[in-house]
Order: sequence, then structure tokens, then C-alpha cells
Amino acid sequence: MIFKKQDMSFAVKRTKIINTSKSLIRLIAWITGIFVLLYGAGIPMDNFLRVNSDTDSQDNTIHSEHAKSTAGSIFQETDDQAVKVVVTATMYRPTRTETDDSPDILADGTRILVAEASRYRFLAMSRNLLKRWDGPFNYGDYVVVDGAGKHSGIWQVKDTMNPRWQNRIDFLQSPGTKIFKYENVVVRKGT
Repeated sequence: MIFKKQDMSFAVKRTKIINTSKSLIRLIAWITGIFVLLYGAGIPMDNFLRVNSDTDSQDNTIHSEHAKSTAGSIFQETDDQAVKVVVTATMYRPTRTETDDSPDILADGTRILVAEASRYRFLAMSRNLLKRWDGPFNYGDYVVVDGAGKHSGIWQVKDTMNPRWQNRIDFLQSPGTKIFKYENVVVRKGT
């Protein structure tokens, strides 16, 4: 079979268009994957996707006088109505010996990949720090952790610690991570 020069030119152009389309689809998938990973890692996407407004809700402040009085001196409200707490920070791994029979499911219902636990930037809080027990923080809140060395930064509240602990946070880490502990760690949440 003999092809004309025009037929070959069309086939070459068609192949280039198909390859360009595939490259574009891969790029879109890659960008989408980055956003999914950032969201899964607990990085607040709101900062990337919207502009700050003056109409933000102030629902994250402590409104319960009972919570303030029973919490003692660990809760402090700053000038801008942000909540600041001084805690001891430790770590936990999603294993049956350190959690429960479903280590891949956190207290708020989030499912995780156990081997990738460190990448999520999720943490557990002692019950006295969580709203359902009259504390200032809620599941899903993004908090800033200071004084925890390389673990300082933005984390998301996703889990609850054993009832025996008070004034503590636990960083979710992958199995195999060495145990660490920090004292006098500051956890804060703005409004």
C-alpha cells in the first residue's frame, strides 16, 4: 500500500494532537492529585481558594462560662479572641496496640492509610480540650502548634485521646516512627 504525502502529514498531525491531549489530561490529573494530597495532609485549602473576608464567623470562640471556669488556667483568650492552650505533646501510631480494633478510622470517622499516617498532619486531643467535653476545640479545627520542634506548624484535630490524659495532644505518626515528647507546647486557634 502506498501512502500519499498528504495522508502521512495528516497522520502525523493527528498523533501530535492525541499526544498533546494526553499530556494535558496528565497535567490536570497531576494538579488535582496535588490538591487532594494537600487536603488529605490537613493543609487548609481555604487559604488557597478564597480571599479572607471580614464576615468570618466567630463561632470558634469559647462561649461557655462553664468551660472557662472548669478548664482552669490552661485556656487563655488573646486580644484577637484566639484560643491558646499550653499542653504536653506526644505521638501515637495507628496500630491496634496503641488505638483500638480499627486503627485506620479516627474518632471523627476519617479513614486513613496507616502506612501514610505521618503525612496527614492530624492530631488527637485529650478530652478536656474538645468541645464535646466543654473544651475550646472541635474535630476538624486547624490549629497552630508551637514549641514542638520539627512537628510545629499547622495540624488538624481528628482524634480523641484516652480519657486518662489531660492537657495533651498526640501527633498521628506512621508505624515505625520513634517516640517523642515535648513539654510546654502552645496550641492556638484563631477565630
